[in-house]
Amino acid sequence: MKKLFTNLSYFGEKIGPILFQLPPRWHKNIERFGEFIKQLTKDYRYAFEFRDRTWLDEDVYELLREYNIASCFYDFKAYQAPEIVTSDLIYIRLHGPHAAPYTGSYSRDKLAHYATKIHNWEKEGKLVYCYFDNDQNAYAPRDSQRLIEFLEKYSSEEQT
Repeated sequence: MKKLFTNLSYFGEKIGPILFQLPPRWHKNIERFGEFIKQLTKDYRYAFEFRDRTWLDEDVYELLREYNIASCFYDFKAYQAPEIVTSDLIYIRLHGPHAAPYTGSYSRDKLAHYATKIHNWEKEGKLVYCYFDNDQNAYAPRDSQRLIEFLEKYSSEEQT
């Protein structure tokens, strides 16, 4: 862990949240998870993406809340992770809207839906990161730009 944090320190103020993605067949072990979390320095923000559904449990969420760590909201292979808020950080990973991962472009309706959620979370004082990973055929940059446009509409409406 010391080497990880030393390497991260070189990013300085440019570093955002650190995401830990747990493998799809790594079942919940709350004791080991708690010990790992205790080793995390308070110098950074963290999010966990749980690919094995045994982690989607209240004792895990309580531990995340205790340490103000985000449970990552994600879609993957047509699965939508539950949106359980566990911290003042919201971390969203969008892997693509189709059953085949990392493919396809999000519809305008879906992006508008995410923009509304992001806007509401920000109004609640949450720090929101949204990461597009539908990079096959370069959909991620386009979807990111469309999401930004929806969010800018909220901003301009509030200024008038």
